[in-house]
Amino acid sequence: MSSLASSPVVRITSRYGLLLAASLMLAACAPDESPWPSRPIKIEVGYPPGGGADALARLVASELGRALDGQVVVENRPGSAGTFAAQLVAQAPRDGYTLLVAATGAVTLAPLLNRALSYAPDKDLCPLALLGETPHVLLVNAVSPAQSLDELVALARQHPSALSYASLGQGSSAHVTGARFASLTHIAINHVPYRGSAPAINDLIGGHVSMMFGTLQATLPMIESGQVRVLAVSSERRSPKLPSVPTFAEQGFPELTSTSWYGLFMPCGVPPAVARKLDIAARKVVEQGALAARVEGEGSEFRALIGQDFARFLDAERARWKSASALAGSEVSDDSDQR
Repeated sequence: MSSLASSPVVRITSRYGLLLAASLMLAACAPDESPWPSRPIKIEVGYPPGGGADALARLVASELGRALDGQVVVENRPGSAGTFAAQLVAQAPRDGYTLLVAATGAVTLAPLLNRALSYAPDKDLCPLALLGETPHVLLVNAVSPAQSLDELVALARQHPSALSYASLGQGSSAHVTGARFASLTHIAINHVPYRGSAPAINDLIGGHVSMMFGTLQATLPMIESGQVRVLAVSSERRSPKLPSVPTFAEQGFPELTSTSWYGLFMPCGVPPAVARKLDIAARKVVEQGALAARVEGEGSEFRALIGQDFARFLDAERARWKSASALAGSEVSDDSDQR
C-alpha cells in the first residue's frame, strides 16, 4: 500500500494531487476483485525509437513488468512533441493497461501553447513517478565555424534569418528554449521541428540545420564521439559529463537555465485496486538502482519523486514555464511539417 493511502492526513493543493489522492485513497479500501494484470500493459511514448525517451521507457517497461509480474511493452507514437501519445493515453480505457512516458512538452507546455488541445494533463493524466531530469544543450555541427556561444550569436547577426535550429518538436521544451535564446540575443533564426532527437541530430550532423537545442541525455553519445560540438548547457551548474562546457548562465543568459524531465503517468479514473498496484509498482521501479544508474550514466539527474511529490513538482514546472512559453508562439501548429 502506498504511503499516501496509509497516511491519515494529507495536505493537497493541486489538481494533479487531488486526482491522484482520490484514486489511491479509494484503492486503500477497495478489495481486489480479479487478477490484474491479465494481459500485456502498453507504455505509449511520444518519440521515435532510438531517442532518450524511448530508451528510458524500455528500461521502465522491463522493471515495471518485473514489479507487476506481467508483460509491459513499449509503443512509439511520435508526433506533436509527444502530445499525440499523451492524447491516446488520456482517452484510453480506464483499465490501467495503457500508460504514458512523457516529457515536459506534452504535460507542462502543451496546455500553455495550444488552446485547442484535446486533453487536459492536470485532469486526464495522473502522475505516478518522475523518471529523470536532463539539461538542454545547444549543439552545432563539428565543422561549424562557431567555437563558442558568442561566436554563434555573431554569426547569426551577420546572416539574419539564414541560420536554423532543430528542436524535438513544435511546442517542446527545446523549442521554447530556442525561442527564448533568439529573443534574448536579438537574432533571427529559423525553427525546424522534428519528431524526436534521433532525426534532429542526424540532420545536424549532416549539415541540414545550423544548430540544435536538445537534451543532454539524448545527445551525449554524439557529443562524446566528436560528431557535434556543444556550446552551452542549461543546468544551474556544469554537468559532470561535460565539465569544460559552460552553462548558459555563465555566459550571460541565466534566463535559459532549465531542464527537461521524463515522467510515468496513468489515465485518471482507473479502478482503485489497479491504481494501488500501479502506485506500488512505480515505487519499486524508482527505488531500485537500475533506473538511477541509467539516468545518471546518461548525464541526467535522478530524483525519486513519486505520487504527491511528483504532482507538486508538476505544478511548479507549469508555473516556471508559463512566461517562457509565450516566446514560442501562442499556438502549436499541426505536426505535418515536422521531420
